Amino acid sequence: MSQPRTFVEPVRIAGVPTLVEPSRALPLVDVSLCFRGGVHDDPSTHAGLTRVVARAVRMGTAKRTAAAFEEAIAGLGGRLSADVGGRSVRFHGTVIARNLEPFLALVAGALAEPALRDADVRRVLREARAELISLRDDDRFLAGRVFREALFPDHPYGRPSVGTDATLRAIRTADVRARHAELVAPGRLVVGFAGDVDEATVRTLVERYLARFGGRAARVPAPAPTHAPRGLVVHVVDKPDRTQSQIILGGLGVRYGDPHHFPLQVGNVAFGGMFSGRLMTEVRVKRGYSYGASSRLGMDVRREAFVISTFPTLEHTVPCFELLHTLRARWVDRGITPAELRGAKSCLVHGRCFDDDTPSKRLDAKLDLVLTGEPVSHYVDFDEKVSAVRRADVAAALEARIAPRDGVGVVVGPAKTLVPALGRVAGVDAIRVVSVRDVR
Repeated sequence: MSQPRTFVEPVRIAGVPTLVEPSRALPLVDVSLCFRGGVHDDPSTHAGLTRVVARAVRMGTAKRTAAAFEEAIAGLGGRLSADVGGRSVRFHGTVIARNLEPFLALVAGALAEPALRDADVRRVLREARAELISLRDDDRFLAGRVFREALFPDHPYGRPSVGTDATLRAIRTADVRARHAELVAPGRLVVGFAGDVDEATVRTLVERYLARFGGRAARVPAPAPTHAPRGLVVHVVDKPDRTQSQIILGGLGVRYGDPHHFPLQVGNVAFGGMFSGRLMTEVRVKRGYSYGASSRLGMDVRREAFVISTFPTLEHTVPCFELLHTLRARWVDRGITPAELRGAKSCLVHGRCFDDDTPSKRLDAKLDLVLTGEPVSHYVDFDEKVSAVRRADVAAALEARIAPRDGVGVVVGPAKTLVPALGRVAGVDAIRVVSVRDVR
């Protein structure tokens, strides 16, 4: 068993919720400045806006160019990155402990008052559009994009975080400035420190450099509920020259606070969340269709996606898709075996140590609780809740949350070859061919 987890609510310093995870193991400090609000808040006409903002603030201030800002960060022995999620934007910094104060002063100033010059915004937009062009050659990206748009039509969960060519072209500097002002407004910030730092130092630094972000916690509205599709529709993304395909099959999973969360998590690990799981055994070991196959259970404030994915050779694509469809239905209809239950629970409990082995990982997990609304019990009582799961609990969760004959399938490969054969797969209700040019 791993060490017990604890969670203490953030201390409000100058109105800013603050977490500290001290460790003297190395003379380094990790800093996470997290702002409530993310890509789910982007207007549908301006998808990708929040990501553009996160990149644009790295382009310097009125007194510093982008190059000068990056040189200043490096000169302090630090690095800075941004992670843009559905409900938050996180700026992660790591710096030598003795330079923590000038580093935080530099980053806080840049986040609060970035230059957001027209030329810099145009550069960020050009880079974002160029990235989209290159991603069209990534079959896994194409499959995931088509899958989410089909599973979550007209919903923020189906909106591409990187934007589309059309939405990026619609973004202007004024939009970036307005979204930045909304994002860094008082009451949006949650901050965390991990590593070679103490609480007294943190209090001084937050009061000195982050007080401008303090205030009553801003409320970020949750997106509308998601709805499960009816029937199984397969989308074939036409790539005529492929000898290997990408397959995704899935539907809705769970949300935070769902009473079926832990049983379904155990069931998912038994099915496709570990190397010895059922998917790998059936797809790779027994048949050699693909080098790997896995399943993933997403979770958010609304029901997120349950996804099965693999990448067989073209000749094995249709039988592999049919096998995935059959395995999913059998999993829901019959549940998991006693041996699978034991293996999945052991994997989850004993593998959890890799989520806690550094102060920065422990900090990130606690920030997740604060920013996402995930129940604290999911963190502190993880071992006990996993260990308490029974086969009957898994069976009930699968019946309640996984629709074995509905959902969305995506196959990337030559439509001319795949469509006729996929049309003969029992349980497929419709097939739609998607041109790569039409993938937004």
